[in-house]
Amino acid sequence: MGANRLILILLARWRVFGWTLVVTVLTTLVASVAMPKTYTASTTVVIDYKGGDPLTGSAFPSDLMAGYLATQVDIIGSHAVAACVADALKLSEVPAYRERFGKVARKARARAVFRDWAADKLLEDLDVSPSRESDVITISFAASDPLFATDVANAFAQTSIRANVELKLEPVRRQAAWFDEQVHALRGALEKAQAELSSYQIEHGVLAAGDKLDVETAHLSDLSAQLAAAKGQMYDSGARAQQMRDAAARGGVDELPDLLQNPALQVLKAELARTEARLAEVGSRYDWNHPQRQAVAAEVSSLRKMLAAEVANAMGAIERAAELARQRVADLEHAVAEQRKRILGLGAEQDKLSVLKREVENAQRVYDAALQRASQLQLESRLEGTNIAVLSPAVPPLKPSKPKVLLNLVLSVILGGGLGLAFVLLFEFKDRRIRSAEDVIDELGLPLLAEIPPEGMARPRPFQLAVRSAF
Repeated sequence: MGANRLILILLARWRVFGWTLVVTVLTTLVASVAMPKTYTASTTVVIDYKGGDPLTGSAFPSDLMAGYLATQVDIIGSHAVAACVADALKLSEVPAYRERFGKVARKARARAVFRDWAADKLLEDLDVSPSRESDVITISFAASDPLFATDVANAFAQTSIRANVELKLEPVRRQAAWFDEQVHALRGALEKAQAELSSYQIEHGVLAAGDKLDVETAHLSDLSAQLAAAKGQMYDSGARAQQMRDAAARGGVDELPDLLQNPALQVLKAELARTEARLAEVGSRYDWNHPQRQAVAAEVSSLRKMLAAEVANAMGAIERAAELARQRVADLEHAVAEQRKRILGLGAEQDKLSVLKREVENAQRVYDAALQRASQLQLESRLEGTNIAVLSPAVPPLKPSKPKVLLNLVLSVILGGGLGLAFVLLFEFKDRRIRSAEDVIDELGLPLLAEIPPEGMARPRPFQLAVRSAF
């Protein structure tokens, strides 16, 4: 259908189009006037995610901001927040709400809870929308009373902020309580480990790992040095004793270095030599029975006995020195063996002491870490601040948001025009008529010879007749 044909149809049935449009507009106007007025109050909250955590100083990841805003929108529009708003506004004391709830409860024949029902009713008129290019969330509530709408919008903002604080603090409080229990248990484990270490140190007389072992090791080194020196002395004394025995076997004791270096023996030898010389001199002058000769001979005999006794003493001293050296070596070898056993025993003690000290250190380290975390959680559990704040509180609206009469009238004109056009086409299809030359050709399939203008119009000249043929 062409535009020219449609215009002709509308001109022919303008009354149907006009009445449809007028009825639609009037109906919309009456309905808009009769509709109860609704007032919408709006408040805005801003999320400051750039401030960072006040305790740790860590910044909020910017790539998670979109999800964080969506989470805040869900929290504000949650049933739990709405229930808290109902409690804060004391809707249970409002007669209108109680009456509506009573009707719903009787109709449903169920034990409904007023708090949940009121929360659902509040959510029906609540609109939460985040800004596209900022960190601001708008909270709007529509109601017939502008003051009530304002109170509800502000209540949702404040309640959502408190809900955020509780959502943040509740897990922190649980963690703090758990860490307090762990700190108590770790303190007991640390005290037990320290008690075991102290008891072991007192029992074995050691203050620190390695102290006593170092002392005993140094003592072993000293004993080893003494043993080496004693063995040297033993070998030297043994060699001297063996040399003495060999010299005694061949009768050359006087040739021994120890005897040659003995000053008492040298004095006795010199005195004996002088006395023997004097005896020879006296013997050359006197007979054996002469008193002077006998006196000198007695002196020589006495000196020889003294020399023999001194030689025997010197040889005994050498034997005793060799025996003492052997005994000292044996004693030192026994002491070194006992010291080695003691060091081996001390090694086991030191290992046990090191294990106990490591247990104390590990327990102390774990306890310090848990105590630090528990202290941080205690501070976080007391931190009631949040990064969400009210940017602009809701104020009572002066004009109703619904109904929008002008918008409704514009929409009714569009709707009435569409309905009028639909009715015109419907009537036209039911009662089809010839409106133009095209209808004759298209609908009847006959050739058109001429067109007669409507009455009142100028008569066309003969050559102006439009002769058309179907051929």
